[in-house]
Amino acid sequence: MQISKFLKDVRDEMKNVKWPSKQMATGSTVAVIFISIIVGGYLYAIDLGLKKSYTQVVGAVTGVTIPTDSVASATSTASSTITNASSTSVKATTTSTSTKATTSVIKK
Repeated sequence: MQISKFLKDVRDEMKNVKWPSKQMATGSTVAVIFISIIVGGYLYAIDLGLKKSYTQVVGAVTGVTIPTDSVASATSTASSTITNASSTSVKATTTSTSTKATTSVIKK
């Protein structure tokens, strides 16, 4: 009994809802995307400034340098060794900051 009353109330409430027009929904969507891009750019600029400041402070104190470009900060290095039937080991190292891959062949 309660479920049927609940569903009837839901249907009655849904009739009272004023749904936005297609034009209003599109305008709101464009505004949200535009503001998101502006805020993202602002946060990106703040991040770069803080990273540069941190690098200068830490580098001055410890002598350690941290890459300041955005690609180098997301560096990931993957290494793998593959051995084929002729007992030749191939070591491939790929770094995301460069387009080159270093490969060395080691004969056993």
